[in-house]
Amino acid sequence: MKQRLGETFRYMEDGSFNTVDEEEYTLPDGGSIGLVHPIELTDQDLAAWKQQLEDYEITQSIDQLPSHLPAPGGAGPGRRPGDRGRTQAQ
Repeated sequence: MKQRLGETFRYMEDGSFNTVDEEEYTLPDGGSIGLVHPIELTDQDLAAWKQQLEDYEITQSIDQLPSHLPAPGGAGPGRRPGDRGRTQAQ
């Protein structure tokens, strides 16, 4: 079952979670965690997360928030216009 993006936060060294606004975040009972894809974020939130990671000199272990993304709906191998980043099985 596909779930919609709810809140975004990052894990802190002390075991807590921090929001893009640098507020402490508490995961709700029964909540789930997944990796966000940049296409799920608004331009404002994406820029704010990138700035926070830069401000705190955090190096991503994977390139989760790349500096350049293809435009949503762009056609390419395995994609149809309007797919918003989803790939199609060949």
